[in-house]
Amino acid sequence: MSRQYTNVVYMNNGSIGDLLMSLYFLENIHKTHPDTKIFIFVPKNIKFLASLVIGYSYITVVGINKKKIFKHLPFLFRLIFRRNLFVLPQTFGSLPIPTFLFTYLFTGMRGSVLIGFDDGSKASKIFFSIAKNFDYDKLYVENLKLLLNTLDIPIKKESPDFIFNKSDSINISKKYAVVHMFAASPVRSLPPDRWLEIIEYILKNNLEVVLTASPSNLNALDNIYDKLSSKKFVHKMVGLDGQKIASLISKAVFYIGPDTGITHLSALLRQKTIVIGNLSNPTWLPYYSDTAHVLYEEKNCVCSGKKNTKCHEEYKGKKYLRCMLEIPQERIYEEIDSVSKLN
Repeated sequence: MSRQYTNVVYMNNGSIGDLLMSLYFLENIHKTHPDTKIFIFVPKNIKFLASLVIGYSYITVVGINKKKIFKHLPFLFRLIFRRNLFVLPQTFGSLPIPTFLFTYLFTGMRGSVLIGFDDGSKASKIFFSIAKNFDYDKLYVENLKLLLNTLDIPIKKESPDFIFNKSDSINISKKYAVVHMFAASPVRSLPPDRWLEIIEYILKNNLEVVLTASPSNLNALDNIYDKLSSKKFVHKMVGLDGQKIASLISKAVFYIGPDTGITHLSALLRQKTIVIGNLSNPTWLPYYSDTAHVLYEEKNCVCSGKKNTKCHEEYKGKKYLRCMLEIPQERIYEEIDSVSKLN
């Protein structure tokens, strides 16, 4: 930054993966300007996201949505007449209208700046102080480096990782793998019967299995769990906070899941991570981690690679991304065998 800002406000749509990757960006700002206060505005997943950043004492997660708007008015008023840097990054999802309104309101005040990526809208041309083009041929993290360079922030930390409280642990006596089956929508994961076969295969490798999920996916998890041939060595852990799930993953033999926020957490922890990926948004895949094994099948894929796609195939009456669905099951088993032997 050519000048010191009082506050940095980073806008997030409630996405776990986006927030985790943004920590790299915010860490670099903090290393150059340790006295600058950093806030992440989120409209949902507020409690969980706040639990994720406990290891970052200089970051505060603030819920900005219709339900919590009056609660945070005193905080928002403190931003008035301050030098604020607002960062509106590219996101795979969408930001709610209240988030945009507050961003545009405060960046219209003297001393505040809004930086982000040009989405081609009239609003971005009017309100952005600096708007960069998002390069879909580069990783999300590499695009964040572009913003750092634009702000004259030296990159003191080259590679993203994750800081967590190692004492906040869950103890499982035997070796285990973590299986996280659920993405933001079913279309972005594998069908339940495929996951059932994967769990059974891991159990045959003399490992216990820990199934993780958010409370909203409990019924779907139970439906798979109930069909297992043996439940003796399978543990269900639902609704863990950010610190506990990080600790759980860090102690596993390996982790497997679709391209979702918890998968990014595993990759940032440098855990051996099998990613059931897709090509609908490859710039968001965790290639920044040398321990991530990203799988997808491009043969019949028609993904555009720019956030949205119609690369769907129907399986048992439900739609899935073709580049995920057509990953051969044997290829997944080979990766499981490979990472299991590395332990």
